[in-house]
Amino acid sequence: MARKKTIGTPGSGDDVEARIGWRMAGIGMETASYVLGGVFLGWLAKESFGGGDGWIVGGAIAGIASGISQMIRSGLKLNRQLDRATGKKSEIRPDDQPRESGSESESKAG
Repeated sequence: MARKKTIGTPGSGDDVEARIGWRMAGIGMETASYVLGGVFLGWLAKESFGGGDGWIVGGAIAGIASGISQMIRSGLKLNRQLDRATGKKSEIRPDDQPRESGSESESKAG
């Protein structure tokens, strides 16, 4: 008996949104792996070069920094893909528009 697909037909918007959603969920695991990798490399450096726990702390900090930067890049990329899949376009809200350099009181006074 064939299994019925519940998300939608292949190529439909629901299917694309579900795949992007799962990729977004995977970003957290990827970030954790960067941190663990940094700790592991710090531990290897400690064992190789000797010294205190500073190597492990340094590796953890490097892992956190690289994990967060990768998480931000991946999140922005997937957000653009989700916007394209749903047909939304980014709109500039009135609050986000740049303000003019002078204020109204300055222009009235001059």
